[in-house]
Amino acid sequence: MSKGAQSSEKEFAMASPATKKTVPPLDGFQKRSGVVVRFEKQKIEHAVRMAIEAVARTSGDERDMAISSKIADRIVEELNNPGSTHYVHPDSDGKRVPKIEEIQDLVEILLNQSGEPLVAAAYKQYRKQRETSRRRIRVRGEGGKSDVDVTDAGLLLVESTSQNMALPWDRDRIVKQITEKTDLPAEIAMSVAKSVENSIIAGEIRTVNTTLIRELVNNELAERGHGSQLRDLSLYGIPRDFVEKLMFTKSTENSNIVNNNPEAVNLGIAELVLKQWALDTIFSPEIKRAHDTGAVHVHDLGYPHRVYCSSHSIEYVKKFGLRNLVNLNTESKPARSASVLTGHLNTFLASMQANYAGALGIAYINILYAPFLEGMDAMAMKQIAQELIFNGAQNAFSRGGQTLFLDFNIHAGVPRYLGKVPVIGPGGRYLLKLADGSKVGLEEALREERDGSGYRLMDLYCNVDGERRLVLRELCSEAEGISYDKEVEAELARRGESIVTYGDYTREAQGFCRALLEVWADGDRAGRVFEFPKCDFHVSEETLTDPEQYAIFMDACRLASINGSTYFIFDRDEVTLSACCRLRTTIRDNRMLTHPECMRFCGFQNVTVNIPQAAYRAARRKTDNMLQAFYSEIDDTMELAATAHLEKKKRIQRMMSAPGHPLWQIGQ
Repeated sequence: MSKGAQSSEKEFAMASPATKKTVPPLDGFQKRSGVVVRFEKQKIEHAVRMAIEAVARTSGDERDMAISSKIADRIVEELNNPGSTHYVHPDSDGKRVPKIEEIQDLVEILLNQSGEPLVAAAYKQYRKQRETSRRRIRVRGEGGKSDVDVTDAGLLLVESTSQNMALPWDRDRIVKQITEKTDLPAEIAMSVAKSVENSIIAGEIRTVNTTLIRELVNNELAERGHGSQLRDLSLYGIPRDFVEKLMFTKSTENSNIVNNNPEAVNLGIAELVLKQWALDTIFSPEIKRAHDTGAVHVHDLGYPHRVYCSSHSIEYVKKFGLRNLVNLNTESKPARSASVLTGHLNTFLASMQANYAGALGIAYINILYAPFLEGMDAMAMKQIAQELIFNGAQNAFSRGGQTLFLDFNIHAGVPRYLGKVPVIGPGGRYLLKLADGSKVGLEEALREERDGSGYRLMDLYCNVDGERRLVLRELCSEAEGISYDKEVEAELARRGESIVTYGDYTREAQGFCRALLEVWADGDRAGRVFEFPKCDFHVSEETLTDPEQYAIFMDACRLASINGSTYFIFDRDEVTLSACCRLRTTIRDNRMLTHPECMRFCGFQNVTVNIPQAAYRAARRKTDNMLQAFYSEIDDTMELAATAHLEKKKRIQRMMSAPGHPLWQIGQ
């Protein structure tokens, strides 16, 4: 030991107790990255011991391992001795934080002073090797862009597939990702990052892919008992042979994809990743376990960023045309003919399909088309029906090259609740029937008064012979909901005029219903059945009691016997919407009935309960009341299904909450 070191040690030993007490403890030490972690003397001992073992292996001599603890004790003394040149003075914040380089330099000094030059040389060589290795490790897959741009995420733990750059190794990026994506403290993150770096250096790997780094991090976290923290560091891999098979073999998972095509390949790859993401991110561990074990089946996991299905009203397209569709760069005015309306509807549905995993239902299609069919004979109506069904059946451009999943809801007559609803005619305008039988378009004006749902109330004006007069005024009350001003109605009656309603188009609605049934019965040019759009035929009490409606009902039954196209929807509730053939909802909102353009609903998710498995689980309970055990299993599984719906709903709310989110189109 040098005289200087001996004197400083002696001075510290001779210092009064009061002087020793005035020395505040070390507040950690600073890593090369600037991160301050807890000061641990054991790590100094370990580093010195590694150097001693290296010398022992080289020389073949036994070495005194106790030197490591002595050196570590001396380090602490020197750092805390105000009389030592190595004393750590408080910084501007009053913290005593030595730097790692200062500690390592002091280790070399004290080893030399202790008569251990070989150990000091081994320690110095190890430091140099570590620094050289860090400089030589390069990472593939890093881009230079900001982590805000997820198109080319260039973070160390996120593999970039569009860049193939090699950048210098930076262990601190691992630390940053662990601290940002998990609940682990910086100290553990530093330790994990160091272990990963050691593994790479020990393997003599010169260039490492970000995928391997992430796997090493995940393995290290799992080995340390932090498996629960892996959710945010999960890696979704795609086996190469899976991609190879997908390229040259049609997937059997989706029967609606008629043949293999580039879009189907893209869909298969995307679904494989999104299924893993959905079970990890959207659904709770309980739901994931139930799905993985077959207790329930969560449908459409490959579409976690979409709603399951929805029912829409063509009235919206009739009134507003094509506008505010975020995936279209152009807009269209409201249609003035049935053919143009069909084109608008086809475009609208193709645009909407991107937001849904399942079907799109169109309500009252034969009734809402009726104002565009006035004056047409049966042949002309069938031509429109062919255009409508063929366009819907042959729009095979969505979700991997599938045709649109469409449900056309038709009725044998005009339901009573729609009979007095004002029609929206050509050009998106309400209509007035004058005393001479002619019809004119009306001007819509919205008042500042609002109904219970916050919608502004509507006035309709007629401009005839230079006179602008009020012909309909909406009123709203808690008792009646939306109603019409009786005085305005009385004035219309006095003039022999009336607002045109859907009840006035019963003949056209029934004629178009027959035309649609005929087209479904004919099939395509080869007689093949139309898989989509589906024929959802609504049956109500009126259908069975009104002779005209019953005759159309029998046509629907004959269609069912010919090719099975008919799906019978029994409207036990007065107002029922349907989508995906079997998902139904009852409408009680008076606003939706008077303004069908507002009419839509959706199903967030679809979950199937495995009833046979529930029976097996009940049998394993070994109870005397097997039936009650079975019911209990069903109840528990139904609760899981309901929970899955709520969890999906919560995530969907976020996805549709702002521009740039995937479902903003249907959330705005």
